[in-house]
Amino acid sequence: MTLQQLIYFNAIARLKSYTQAANELFVSQPNLSHAISKLEEELGTPLFIKKGRSIELSPAAEIFQIHVISIMKEIELAKSNISRYLNANKDEIRVTVSHTLEHSFIPPLIREFHGLPENQNISISFLPMESTTTAMEQLEAGEVDLGFGAKIPRNDYEFFEVIKEALVALVPNIHPWASRSNITLAELCTEPFVTYDRRCGSRRDLDRLFQSHNLKPSTIIEANNERMITGIVAAGMGVSIVPLISEIKLFPVSPVCLEDHSIYRTLYMFWKKDIPLSPAAERFKTYIIRKMSKPGVP
Repeated sequence: MTLQQLIYFNAIARLKSYTQAANELFVSQPNLSHAISKLEEELGTPLFIKKGRSIELSPAAEIFQIHVISIMKEIELAKSNISRYLNANKDEIRVTVSHTLEHSFIPPLIREFHGLPENQNISISFLPMESTTTAMEQLEAGEVDLGFGAKIPRNDYEFFEVIKEALVALVPNIHPWASRSNITLAELCTEPFVTYDRRCGSRRDLDRLFQSHNLKPSTIIEANNERMITGIVAAGMGVSIVPLISEIKLFPVSPVCLEDHSIYRTLYMFWKKDIPLSPAAERFKTYIIRKMSKPGVP
């Protein structure tokens, strides 16, 4: 079995046509047919079934196609990683960042990192983080190098704590609780509760917080970031628990302390263990770890 045979198979399976596949691949149709015949002989099963002028995948080919697509993706990822490795000093680091870290946390770190002489040829691109789950999918697809956000524990990922964010209750300005000095979790459960969707690591943190007090909100309204959550609360549709971020003051909402004590969520830098980082991304990761490990750094 050769890579060329897999490329030929993938084109035919996608186009459902030997003629179109031959044209796309710039090979003769006899050569294409011969290569597929040899592949079928090796696998011991037909891969394509003629249906009039068209063809269909055999049941075995449908199984085989899943693996071939995966192999093609791995090859493209390998080519990309090698290219980035060979251009380490003129590399691009791609990070996906939780909304609350976009303004006051990540930019100063980027400025300091880029100010070092050895890093001045490195560019850094940002992708807004839709959710921790989405960030992990982007890491696995090779679309980003590092994620900064909440944690969803998985054995194939590494997590490094970068910051703790204070959490507060959030209510509309017109709500009777807006003038309170504190609110209990039990009280929040009596109102519609606006929270992160289930793909977000912070949703899991809040679920565990309620479970630890044997509580469950009566009604759940989901959103995928703090800005949307705050907007929904401002519209009078419910209450929430969010990090105490500066943007809260832009909305007609009131942050209120929770139960007379501080509650925090932890955010992390994370990466996939089995995907090697480019030298530049590895350098940035190491810089963040060293920076955040210094005494006095929050």
